Amino acid sequence: MSLSLIDLTRLAFISLRAKPFRSSLTALGIFMGVIAVSVPLQVRNISSAVLTREMKKREAAHALIYPRSNQVTGIVAKFKMTDLEFLKAKLNGLRAISSSVQGRSDKIFFQDQELQTQTLGVTEEFLETTGREIIKGRFFTKSDFNNYRSVVVIDEFTEKELFKGEDPISQRIYFQNRLYFIIGVVQQRQQFFRQEPQGLLIMPITTKTILTGRQEIDNILLRPNDDKNLETLGNEAVKLLKERYPGIEFLASSNIVDVQFMNRVSTVVSVVLVILGSIALAVGGVGITNITIASVLERTQEIGLRRALGATRSDILFQFLLEAALISLLGGTMALITVHGVTVIVSSVFNLPYEFFPSIAITAVGSALFVGLGAGFIPANRASLLDPVKAL
Repeated sequence: MSLSLIDLTRLAFISLRAKPFRSSLTALGIFMGVIAVSVPLQVRNISSAVLTREMKKREAAHALIYPRSNQVTGIVAKFKMTDLEFLKAKLNGLRAISSSVQGRSDKIFFQDQELQTQTLGVTEEFLETTGREIIKGRFFTKSDFNNYRSVVVIDEFTEKELFKGEDPISQRIYFQNRLYFIIGVVQQRQQFFRQEPQGLLIMPITTKTILTGRQEIDNILLRPNDDKNLETLGNEAVKLLKERYPGIEFLASSNIVDVQFMNRVSTVVSVVLVILGSIALAVGGVGITNITIASVLERTQEIGLRRALGATRSDILFQFLLEAALISLLGGTMALITVHGVTVIVSSVFNLPYEFFPSIAITAVGSALFVGLGAGFIPANRASLLDPVKAL
């Protein structure tokens, strides 16, 4: 007559308590293995969360095309507005294209306040290309571009530092001895990693051109429909521009190249650590195999007696498997609690985003249980096949 699962579990607990030191050491092996597996998974999740948080501070992913000096001739091309129309007609998968002319940093004045800012003359699709949004007022219209109006859009940093809580819309400011009207406030976004916040004054590129006398534009910004095609889009743009300007060199870069690099490094490191952790977990499984074999050898007479009293082979098999499973669950659960607690503390100290993922808990405990049952199966099966007479 087979024993119930409750009875088998009780017997397994009694057997483990009979050898507490040996059971604790075996559980410690599983504990270390599960920690070695869980830590890289947590590192990967936190890294992903950090990158996601970083991306929210950034402008939308876009490619930046710059002309550069030919190493042989020394000639440097100058972009023109017609180049934007050329690329817009030729490129596939293009969501938006824009350009800008960067001016020198200077002070802007509002009443008795002043602030050092960077100026930028932009084209119509600048917001769409960079992913910035207007949070107050409006952006430039075609009429603003066509009529060279002295209107500007400022960023949140400028609004906070210069206006001190006062509504900036329709206010007049002075920049380089000229009067401008503020028509909008745009989101504060970084273009590159850990870029320090600074004031930004945006004006129509036509207005900027009139002020500087420059007809050229500094760069071309390309935003793809799908961020995965960002590098391909940049390379295609460079190819088209080289055909348009033979002998001229162009450079395609990205405002998220550092994020992509960090993501790849994080992925590689996590994979390597998971492999090492799996090896450590396998070593813990070897410990379970050893303790199960030792337990079978020590309890050979007990096994024979139980078989003589009516215990089935499945009773013997399941009891030893339950012992292995209980040790694995104990070590895996303690490891999971330890990793979670340490991660919470580290995240709080270093201000890192952390979220408990049940999938990690399931993976960690599940792998411990799988290793435990796998390691304990062969000796447990051997115990169940013992002949009762020979065992006695």
